[in-house]
Amino acid sequence: MYRVINICFFGILFSSCVTPMFHDVDPACTFEFHVAPTGSDKNPGTEAKPFQTITHARDSVAKITGKMTGDIVVYLHGGTYEISEPVVFDSNDSGTNGHKVIYKAVTGQTPIVSGGKAIKNWQLHDKEKNIYKAAVGDLTFRQIYVNGVRGIRARTPNRTNEVTLEGYLLGGAVTGKAPYQFKVNPAELKCWETWSNLAEVEVVMVSHWKQKRARIASIAGNLINFQEPESLAPTMNHLEQGGTPHWYENAVEFLDAEGEFYLDTKTDTLFYKLRTEDTLPLEVIAPSVETLFDIRGASSSNRVHDLVFEGITFQHSNWTRPNTQGYQVWQSATWYCNLNTSALDSSIPIPAAVQLANADKVEIRSCTVRQTGAHGIAAVKDVVSNCLISANLVTDIAAGGIYLLLNDAQSTGNKVVDNTVEYYGMCYSDSCGILVARTPDVAILHNEIRHGRYTGISTGWSWDDKESTARNHDVGYNLIHRTMGLHDDGGGIYTLGKIPGMKIHDNYIHDIVRSAFSGNYGICGIYLDNGSCFKLVQDNVIENVEATFFSGNKPNYKNTFDRNYHNGPLAKIMDKANIVTNNTLVVDSKWPAEAVKIMKEAGPRGAYRRPDTSGKSQR
Repeated sequence: MYRVINICFFGILFSSCVTPMFHDVDPACTFEFHVAPTGSDKNPGTEAKPFQTITHARDSVAKITGKMTGDIVVYLHGGTYEISEPVVFDSNDSGTNGHKVIYKAVTGQTPIVSGGKAIKNWQLHDKEKNIYKAAVGDLTFRQIYVNGVRGIRARTPNRTNEVTLEGYLLGGAVTGKAPYQFKVNPAELKCWETWSNLAEVEVVMVSHWKQKRARIASIAGNLINFQEPESLAPTMNHLEQGGTPHWYENAVEFLDAEGEFYLDTKTDTLFYKLRTEDTLPLEVIAPSVETLFDIRGASSSNRVHDLVFEGITFQHSNWTRPNTQGYQVWQSATWYCNLNTSALDSSIPIPAAVQLANADKVEIRSCTVRQTGAHGIAAVKDVVSNCLISANLVTDIAAGGIYLLLNDAQSTGNKVVDNTVEYYGMCYSDSCGILVARTPDVAILHNEIRHGRYTGISTGWSWDDKESTARNHDVGYNLIHRTMGLHDDGGGIYTLGKIPGMKIHDNYIHDIVRSAFSGNYGICGIYLDNGSCFKLVQDNVIENVEATFFSGNKPNYKNTFDRNYHNGPLAKIMDKANIVTNNTLVVDSKWPAEAVKIMKEAGPRGAYRRPDTSGKSQR
């Protein structure tokens, strides 16, 4: 253990680390360690001689937390920290005696925690088609990043639009009873016999608010038979969208468009077709670690607590479950469909790059989470309370941005504030920017959500007007735009089920346009779905959305829509049991001063507001 020498000078307390080992530990009021990718774990962890790994710093902190008289700060210097397994923080790594353990970036520097591996030694495979190849060993993944840009998993028809994900094949339909089949136009299967690895080809389908992915077992005529469990999943044929836009993915025969890749699992070889802008040698990263930081207590009575993570960049997380299970969820990329019970959520939540479980008073602030294989930041289950997720940039996310997948009355007091969530649902298009399940007493304030293919903010996750653990959802001052880029049955803000004390207020929602490939369900600024009651929708501005509100899926009653401003139709459907008063239709952009004030104050505050990067290359 290290002894800290305290030096008081003119009333200011300083601390320093000394190299010799001591048996006793006497922490200072504030104690610090330093970590740098160029350091060594044999070092004492000082600024001059930093540790090399975050895990070693964590273990060093754990030795001295029992006698904390002040915060412990672990400074992460700039550079990339490549990890091969999750960095786990449990209750032994918590702050004690009312103090915190803080992991933060050195001012002006960017520490990057990466779960990716560089793919090297590329060779020309097909000169005419400009396809290169490289060996990947035992790595398994569903994404790659080439010169910093997300690759496209080889597909047919090729992608022609990065928002709607077209091209699509149309005219498909899932059969009525399990085991389910997919009936398609025979012309689209005329070459299927040439697909060399049929068992790994996926059919990707769009259906109202859902994306579905099913692996092919066999093909007979114009019928596609799915592998299990997809063939038995009740989500496969649930309120299907007519015509079912779809494509086929993951065959070397589909590798014919720039930016596409294919992983041959039989030969452990990755193939990539260069884009015009690609330069050689290629810089290719494949993700290998599912969760980068796993902040997880042992139980609800033994939680991890009093931890802060600040200014850290997390990137290149992995998620490969769809390789063996397909992608079957009821809604919003939450839990995997449970085949064995009638429950709508199972014990298998979709994971995140930064993950919380059995946690209390944990803060994730001013971090960047990008280029993930599933969610960005998520509280996945168990009890998570009094946690703060603030001022983060969550971008280029395969699934959802920030998720609180919680269903416990003890999970109170969480806050999601001043975050920017953009380019979410990059692989699993039915994802939300921010989602809160049956979480009580939660605040979702001053966030900006933009550039998604489904809903911006979603809360509730319970059907009918039955009691649940959801209550007091405060959703206010959020800036939401350019969501619903593909799906329907959602909007800027979507809420489901009975949530006593819910307030939706002072949000600015604008420019949400229906996709040509959506179904005919509602797309609204604020969407109160089945079971909604006693919710207050007040002082919001809805601009350039086809309908301002939806509140007609019964039971749906005694919701109040008051003092809102809109320039489109007030509602797609509004049940008469709801209260609609003092709402203002605005013509020719002549917004009253009250509406302009709401517009200006929505979104992250001050320095937390980030410029929109619309138009940059995203895959």
